[in-house]
Amino acid sequence: MILKKKQVLILIVVLLIILNSSTIQAENFSSFLQKNKCQETTKQTNNYLKILEPKNTSCKTFSKNYTALILNPSEYIYGKQHCLKITSKLINKGYNVVYLSNECVDLNFIKNNLSAEIVYINTHAGYFDLDNDNISESVVVATGEHWTNETTIKYQFEYENKMIVEGRVGNNSFVAFTPNLINYYYNPGDLPNSLVYMATCYATYDDSMAQVFLDKGASAYIGWNKNTFFWTNSITSVLAFRLFINGFSVKQVCKLIGFGGFMNFLLLQSKLTYYGDGNHRI
Repeated sequence: MILKKKQVLILIVVLLIILNSSTIQAENFSSFLQKNKCQETTKQTNNYLKILEPKNTSCKTFSKNYTALILNPSEYIYGKQHCLKITSKLINKGYNVVYLSNECVDLNFIKNNLSAEIVYINTHAGYFDLDNDNISESVVVATGEHWTNETTIKYQFEYENKMIVEGRVGNNSFVAFTPNLINYYYNPGDLPNSLVYMATCYATYDDSMAQVFLDKGASAYIGWNKNTFFWTNSITSVLAFRLFINGFSVKQVCKLIGFGGFMNFLLLQSKLTYYGDGNHRI
C-alpha cells in the first residue's frame, strides 16, 4: 500500500503526539503526578482479607494478616480495575490480600509493611542521580505521599541518607524511595521468598532496586526496563497474574509478555524483565 503525502504527514503527527503524551507512565524521573484522597475499606470474605471499595478513612486501620500486597499509589490517574482483577485472582488462589491506593501508600507504609509473599506496586518510577554528579545511577519509586515543605524535616534521617528523593511532574511532587530505604529498613529474610512485581517504568533498567529486594529475601523481582504506556502496564499486569495463577514461572511470564504490545515495541522498546529466580512460581 502506497501512502499519500498527506497520509504520511498525519501518521507522523499522531506518532509525535503519542511520544510526547503524558500518558507514558514515567519519564527520567524528574517526574510524577498529582493528588487524591486516601482511600481504603475492609471486607471479609471466606477468611481472606481484601480491601476493595474506596472510602475516606485512616490509612493506618488495616490488618497485617496478609500474604499479598496490591499497592496502587497512582489509582487517581491510572484507575483501579486492573488491580482489583489481580486482587480477585489472588484471593481465589488462597492469598490474604490487602489493596491500598493513593496517599495510603505513604513512606511509613513502605518502610514497615512489605513483608509479604507477593508485593505488587503500580506507580511512577524512574532512573535518578542520587549523588548530584550528573550521572543517574539508581532506580527510584514513587509512594502516594506528596512532597511538601515539611518533608525534609519529617523524614530528616531518610533525606540525609539518600533514602528518599523528590519526584516531580509539573508543579506536583511525590516522596520517592531509593534502594537505600529498603536496604536500611528490611533485614535478610523479611521478604519470605517473595515475588516483587514493580509495575513501573525503569524498574529493571538496572539491578539497583532489584538487588536490595533480593538481598532481603525476595526470590524474583519483575518490572519494565524502560518507559511504558500505562494501558500496556495495566493490561499486561492482569495477564501476568493470570499466567502466574495457572502455574507459569517468572521467566515464562516475562518471555510471553515481552514488549507487551505493538506500541511499546515500536515507540519505546520497553520489555518486561526480571532479576532473581526465573523459575519462581506462586
